[in-house]
Amino acid sequence: MWPRSAVDVDHLIRLEERFEIETGTWDSTNSVRSRYRLRLRYRFADPRPDRFWRAFGSGEIFLNLVGAEGLQQEQFRLTLGLERSWSLKFRLRFQTTWQQEEVFFLPNDTVDALYFRIRVYQNF
Repeated sequence: MWPRSAVDVDHLIRLEERFEIETGTWDSTNSVRSRYRLRLRYRFADPRPDRFWRAFGSGEIFLNLVGAEGLQQEQFRLTLGLERSWSLKFRLRFQTTWQQEEVFFLPNDTVDALYFRIRVYQNF
């Protein structure tokens, strides 16, 4: 996380290898891709450090490096969300994600998808 200020800037760079196995024929495919995410987070209304609201937005890009044929390929993802923490052990998050991707059976077309997620984080 850099820089840290009223709005935190979070960078994520990751290299992933994905495997897909067709259980009927036991044919397998794999791919290697990289991803970069830039996320901005703003924490507000925090009378105590363990109870806060946080708004965030992020953009993520994907680059297929090796063997992308036959696999679902995300190209771009944009996320907006709001999070509420009630204690150090319990948080609730609502987020909306718009994702653009190519699908293996439509190789020349792109598909737009919109996801709504509610996530509960419980630490023990």
